Amino acid sequence: ATALLERLLAARGRPVAKDELMASAWPGIVVEDGNLTVQIANLRKALGTTPDGQDWIATVPRLGYRLAAADEAATRVGPPRIAVLPFLNLTGDPSQQYLADGLVEELASAFSRFRSFSVMARSAIHAHRSRVAGNVDSARLLGVDYAVEGSLQTHGSELRVTIGLADHEDSILWSRSYRGSIDTLFDFQDAAVSDVAAIIEPRIRRAELQRARATRPANAAAYDLYLQAVAGIHAHDADDNAQAIELLDQAMALEPGNGTYAGFACWAREMRITMGWPRLPADDAERCVELANRAIADAADDAQILAHCGLAVQLVAREYERGLLVVERAAQLNPHDPVVLLNCGIAHYLGGSLETALALLHRTIALQPNHAFEAMGVIGNVCSALGDHESALAWARRGLAINDSYQPNHWVAVSAAAHLGRLDEAAAALRLLREKVPGLTVASLLVVRPSDTRRDQVIAEGLRLAGLPEGPSPGN
Repeated sequence: ATALLERLLAARGRPVAKDELMASAWPGIVVEDGNLTVQIANLRKALGTTPDGQDWIATVPRLGYRLAAADEAATRVGPPRIAVLPFLNLTGDPSQQYLADGLVEELASAFSRFRSFSVMARSAIHAHRSRVAGNVDSARLLGVDYAVEGSLQTHGSELRVTIGLADHEDSILWSRSYRGSIDTLFDFQDAAVSDVAAIIEPRIRRAELQRARATRPANAAAYDLYLQAVAGIHAHDADDNAQAIELLDQAMALEPGNGTYAGFACWAREMRITMGWPRLPADDAERCVELANRAIADAADDAQILAHCGLAVQLVAREYERGLLVVERAAQLNPHDPVVLLNCGIAHYLGGSLETALALLHRTIALQPNHAFEAMGVIGNVCSALGDHESALAWARRGLAINDSYQPNHWVAVSAAAHLGRLDEAAAALRLLREKVPGLTVASLLVVRPSDTRRDQVIAEGLRLAGLPEGPSPGN
């Protein structure tokens, strides 16, 4: 009975299938359904009834059971859960099912590398294969927050795979079709899986942020504080960043041992230092590095946390070799994550190979073209370090066209225009930059240095040519 209750509690109010409950209570043993019925009855007797007189454990027809939450209107806390459903074989040929199953296995494996959500076990989904395949209500049936669905069609040697993401309310969040050939099956499969994995994670993150924003502050748990903080970090704004740090400090106070919260608190502080924003009373380099080291130890299997904290080790502690090793470890853990690849590219710009940096950054853009302004800014930095100011300016402009609030693209645009002798253009770009960051100086930007300081001297010299004062750092 204890194992059954633990499994129902872990579902956080979502339905749990009978097969899953029986596997939890009697692992590796074949038992009759009646045993489950008896144990559920014993639990109901022990738990009593809810304030409105209902059983705490409710029967879900044709599926299993669910444990009622103490407040049914309460917001879910904790990372969301995702299921990769069996793909529909629309070829008309049962022998082609292996193609669909292979894609499902690869997608589930790729998703398991992310730590921002958990992936339902394939064995649990397989037990309900006939019920969930092609069922628009599949996420709800399985008790997950999101479901990845798909179908396979063939025409001769040509393949067409359609993949979509739905939430538990049956809303389609994203869908895309991929075309390839059976003759190049593995290349097609690798490309499709990599693309889908790169797209699905940020889609889920955005959906979770929207949910968190709708949460009443008085009821916000640590996880929702964290989600709201992530939104503030991604705003790339000094005030939003300060609010994010406050939210993350609250989350860490509620869950002191959570490495994810420590990692994002480290990232937010590193961003303040990197951007040259005014320091907060408790926002110093020592605290940033302390959080980085804690998160690296506590979240050693979370690729995004390692990627952010490895950069902080480089940028703030100036331990370039150790930081690069941490970020490269992140890329090994999850080569499908554009955030990880971006940070790995930055890490190589700071303390590794410029050629490797460019390859990683171009890969980042290919995976996430509509959110590639950061990678474009770093490519601009690399081009500047290589003396290619025309390319640096072009990449900075491309990044600003996507998001004109990202300051590094402004730095590159100002510097590159000045190096090219376009001083009027550089001066105009500098005025815009200083409107965004009052009090900005060359010294404030040089707080963060690559291991080879010649790499950022090119940017610094261009900013001086454009008229940016040398000055002290705003944090001093």
